[in-house]
Amino acid sequence: MTRLPNSRRRVVFVSAESLPWIKTGGLGDVAGSLPPALHALGTEIVSVLPLYGRIDREAAGMRLLTTIHVNYLGNDFPTRIFEADYPGESCRALFIENQYYFEREGIYVDPHSGRPYADDDERWFFFQSAVMELLRQTGAIPDILFCNDWHTAMLPALLRIRYSNDQELAGVRTLIGIHNLGYQGIFPASSITKLQMPQELMFSMSPFEYFGHLNCLKAGISFADEIVTVSPTYSEEIRTPELGHGLDGVLRQYEERLTGILNGIDTTAWNPSRDKLIPANYSIGRMQQKADNRAPLLEAFGLQDDGSPILGMVSRLTEQKGLDLIAGCIDRILSRRVKLVILGSGDPHHEAFLRDVARRHSSCMGLQIGYNEELAHLMFAGSDIFLMPSHYEPCGLSQMYAMLYGTPPIVHHTGGLRDTVLAFRDSADEATGFAFDEYQPEELLEAIDVALAAMRKPQTWKRIQRNGMSRDFSWKHAAVEYLQLFESICQRPRPGERPPLMPQLQRQDSDRFYGLPE
Repeated sequence: MTRLPNSRRRVVFVSAESLPWIKTGGLGDVAGSLPPALHALGTEIVSVLPLYGRIDREAAGMRLLTTIHVNYLGNDFPTRIFEADYPGESCRALFIENQYYFEREGIYVDPHSGRPYADDDERWFFFQSAVMELLRQTGAIPDILFCNDWHTAMLPALLRIRYSNDQELAGVRTLIGIHNLGYQGIFPASSITKLQMPQELMFSMSPFEYFGHLNCLKAGISFADEIVTVSPTYSEEIRTPELGHGLDGVLRQYEERLTGILNGIDTTAWNPSRDKLIPANYSIGRMQQKADNRAPLLEAFGLQDDGSPILGMVSRLTEQKGLDLIAGCIDRILSRRVKLVILGSGDPHHEAFLRDVARRHSSCMGLQIGYNEELAHLMFAGSDIFLMPSHYEPCGLSQMYAMLYGTPPIVHHTGGLRDTVLAFRDSADEATGFAFDEYQPEELLEAIDVALAAMRKPQTWKRIQRNGMSRDFSWKHAAVEYLQLFESICQRPRPGERPPLMPQLQRQDSDRFYGLPE
């Protein structure tokens, strides 16, 4: 990478997924939007991710860039590196090819077993080894190596231990982004040797050890120069036993280098006035057209339109997303005069439960298992109220989509939901949605009743919609905060390094610095 004249920092952004090429969740959205936003502000940034078999190379316009050699588990892997451009951008992404580890049906989970792949340590340790060799062999040395979640969390340790004597890499600073602390990459202690690091590093209470196992995210937190989470509130919550997932003590230990920056969203792809995936476009000044998306949404779920409010939910079907809460009151929700439509997939027992409820309430509940991008957009446009009762939510993007589409969300006041949704109970005039504090079915039900009551007051409802649609959730604010964070990291000495001689000291009458030896 050649430094651009207006570039502030050189950044390599490493992620397991990224739009528009591959996505399973919020990380893919962030990786697809943040690098171009940073690039637009002058940062020279390139993304790196695995080349999955599911990625259409021709459609992506991929080009073979180079071939590197990765020594891994005693074998020399000639590894091809491809490149592609973000759509409409000069920002690039690099793809690391390995047919054995990444040309599989699933990305994180084996679709045949429904469980993570048995060799997940090998897969992701190869990927991280290849990232390090990509930097070293091509000379593309960044100022910041930006790692994301556990799949890339061993990179800071590799840099500081295996590559500690590489002078070209000595100045690289590392940033670990935590998108969901609930997933940590825990493997047998012996897995550390697959990264060509000694088993002796797994001593009790070491940066790698976690109840006798290797914990990748703990290692990333311990070795990174800075830790960033995806919302300010979540950065506070993960330092508590309740939401620290066993790593709250480690995060408190390193809290001076922990910060929270609220995610943005792609307001080009998610804009009801220009969205090509919805039947009727609309805006704050043309809200009557929003209703034209109602009938297509109900038709997609096989429901008749009787004029009742539509509650929509697009989500992974897991307990983290509040499915246990939904289960505790779903019959009572449906006893209100509403339609409930749900799109998502996840835990088999949650899927089975919702299928049973939809069968029993076929006139007022629709369910589609899986994910469909076009239907997801229609859900935000055609629903009246969006449900997002997550137990915890590092940031959340769906509540932002919902507000921009004039579909006020109902959220549990946690993490990024607290940071983005201004609750009706706190300010009726400025509200953008509805919230509840206690994670109980009765609390969710009460919030739904409050929202339904507000809908019956047209002026109140229009004000809530207008407030949400007026919010700026673009990446431009977060990107500036990241630039400031990059500068802070690069100007700070790494742990174990001596700080520079105090530049504020000036020579006095004598020929020596005061307080410093000759």
